[in-house]
Amino acid sequence: MKFQYIANFSTLDLSINEKADLLDSTIWSNDFTWKDIKFIAEYFEVFHLPPNTVILKEGNKKSPFMGLIAKGNVLIIKEDKKNRHKLLAKIPEGKTFGEMSIIDNLPSSASVITETAVDLLVIDGHRFDDLMDDNPHIANKLLFKLLRLFSARLRETSGKLVDFLEKE
Repeated sequence: MKFQYIANFSTLDLSINEKADLLDSTIWSNDFTWKDIKFIAEYFEVFHLPPNTVILKEGNKKSPFMGLIAKGNVLIIKEDKKNRHKLLAKIPEGKTFGEMSIIDNLPSSASVITETAVDLLVIDGHRFDDLMDDNPHIANKLLFKLLRLFSARLRETSGKLVDFLEKE
């Protein structure tokens, strides 16, 4: 299978209202007013990516970013000790990936590859910092959403670990 890389694609030239509409079509907009959504949309870039596009490569140390899937699905893949690719998750539209890297500024812990055509909203670490400086109230609401997401994922992982340990 031949893969393409996100670096080969340009951002879509969308207005703030068009970006806000994409953001509003996801569950990430639930806790925000339309005015807040438009404000947040200013910090995102939008990509349209075909299937089999590598969005993130495990271990990537370049500028961290969070991706919000407006349309389509991505696969989260991790290499094991024998360099075999293991599917960790299939992430559908409305969900995010890369959140940890914009918080801790560490390399990507897994690879992300488009399974289908994807419309992707992207905010990098610098733009996220700008958002926090420009509007701390909205940034705090966004950070709280991220904390709830981290908590849910940690609980899910803990449950999987218990199930795994019970099998042994």
